[in-house]
Amino acid sequence: MVTTDEANKLAAQWGPAFTSYALGEKDGNWAAMFADGCVIVLPGEHQQAGLAGPKLKIHKESGADIMPATEDGYVSVTFESMQEKMVKQLAAVDYVKTEAASKGVQGDQFLLEYSRTNKMGEVYHVGYMVVTVNSDLLMTNIVTFS
Repeated sequence: MVTTDEANKLAAQWGPAFTSYALGEKDGNWAAMFADGCVIVLPGEHQQAGLAGPKLKIHKESGADIMPATEDGYVSVTFESMQEKMVKQLAAVDYVKTEAASKGVQGDQFLLEYSRTNKMGEVYHVGYMVVTVNSDLLMTNIVTFS
């Protein structure tokens, strides 16, 4: 079970960690927030951005992206391969940062609101995620809405 304080801390970490990841830094802070094999369900616009599919299993070890999709449609990717695609896609919109906030908790899940800002200081994208965490507060499942 995740507490309100724990969800707030995770949300506060998300913005800076995703920002460095999306700008191509290799500090590992964003990946450290995830359990290996975390399932991420993405909306259509993210799929069109060049990510592998609507349902991803994200792995920390290299080589996972060569695994075929499972029968239920899950595509395995690594943080490295996903970063390459995301950096290109976000650079095209002059991305500079992400900010995030927890909007509520229930059981082992919390609602994360995030916003992305471009070089002109404009918030150009706002999205929401239902994030499931394990007992170590690592993300195990994310369903993204935008």
